[in-house]
Amino acid sequence: MKAIDCATKLNKENIEGLKASGVQVIGRYLGPESSWKAMNRSEASSILSAGLSLFSIWETNPVRHAYFTGAQGEKDAKSAALFASGIGQPAATPIYFTVDYDAAAHEMDSIIDYFRRIKSVIGKYKTGAYGSFSVVEALARSGAADYYYQTYAWSSGKLSRRAHIYQHDNGRALAGITVDYDRILDPSSTWNRSAAKRAAIPLIEKPPEKSDSDTQAAIVPYPGLIHLGSRGKDVMRIQRVVRVTADGMFGPITERAVRSYQKHHGLEADGIVGPKTWNVMF
Repeated sequence: MKAIDCATKLNKENIEGLKASGVQVIGRYLGPESSWKAMNRSEASSILSAGLSLFSIWETNPVRHAYFTGAQGEKDAKSAALFASGIGQPAATPIYFTVDYDAAAHEMDSIIDYFRRIKSVIGKYKTGAYGSFSVVEALARSGAADYYYQTYAWSSGKLSRRAHIYQHDNGRALAGITVDYDRILDPSSTWNRSAAKRAAIPLIEKPPEKSDSDTQAAIVPYPGLIHLGSRGKDVMRIQRVVRVTADGMFGPITERAVRSYQKHHGLEADGIVGPKTWNVMF
């Protein structure tokens, strides 16, 4: 299957252009909406609605040996899982964490420890690894990851038999944007609209934008202030995002989870879902 990955935030025109060029799968980055390269829920929905499949990538600054520690793995896993859930990525699908440099043999133990920690805390998602032939082989032997996304870079022309996705070219122009070319070797390494519909957090189509400046970017219209004692389907939506039992009752457990979510996203941690918190969530 023909695939690309890119750091460009894609709109419907970009997506249709890529599809017309024969692309069947798109790899995009997870992260906060303020990130220059991260997709949001609306973009993910547009890609899937076009009949394309997705794979998600988590990357901050994994370009040197010192980055790869167990503590960093735990931090990355929790952050990536949160944002994956936020865009509606189905459970049991991989998030690809990157080793974006020419890792030496003596550095593999640290890289393996990093991925083992990810695997131990990532929860409902599978652990994917991006890197060179040597990185993929070392991680596959150790069992520290579930899926492998190999780059041709630093690989001396070798392709691991363990690879599920193979990146075979970088920095090419296609449909008006810069992309890397990938080949999907195993479709289970990606996810599509059918899988998203079966997910615990279904994708919701974006309605017409509202005029309120605090909520115009939200995919689900802002229903008004939600706080301790609130009930209903909007409470359930919030509970799914903050990963507590979705019973529709905004109690102390949900309030604590909302505070934690707000703190993680740089919002006022008051445990109340106002327009700013809602906009970040949806």
